[in-house]
Amino acid sequence: MPKEIVGIGAANVDIMGESAARLVMEDSNPGTLSVSVGGVTRNVCENLARLGLPVRLITTVGEDMYGEMIRSWCQSCGIITGSFVTLPGKNSSSYVSVHRNDGEMAVAISDMRIIQDLTPARLEPMRDKLENAGAIVVDGCLPQETMRYFLLVLITGHDIECTFSRS
Repeated sequence: MPKEIVGIGAANVDIMGESAARLVMEDSNPGTLSVSVGGVTRNVCENLARLGLPVRLITTVGEDMYGEMIRSWCQSCGIITGSFVTLPGKNSSSYVSVHRNDGEMAVAISDMRIIQDLTPARLEPMRDKLENAGAIVVDGCLPQETMRYFLLVLITGHDIECTFSRS
């Protein structure tokens, strides 16, 4: 059996609406709505699991219906969810997009604040899973201190001072 592939990052509920006719701003538009589970890291993990590989996802979810939906969907795809960090009182990550009747996105809003709670302190109890992984997929939206922990402590084994800038 191959070693687990570990994904660290976002998992969210995606809600998409598509207008049936020309989109009218500041009005209610008839159309269709769909709900699915997404997030870049979760999507990668799902595709790897569908290829038959052992995959674990480390992410943060709220103790809410979206968190349950994310967990349930991941389990049905074969993703190991035992490393989900459930945070009571927090909203699970979600993404809402509105599309014109030609399918092109008009606007979207994402609420991914909960991923900022995926801190080094929350990853440390899972250190053995990370150190023994066959491969690791890391989401670029992780908090700066989590990226630092992952890159400098887990990969190099050294706690080196480093700063990141966002341009």
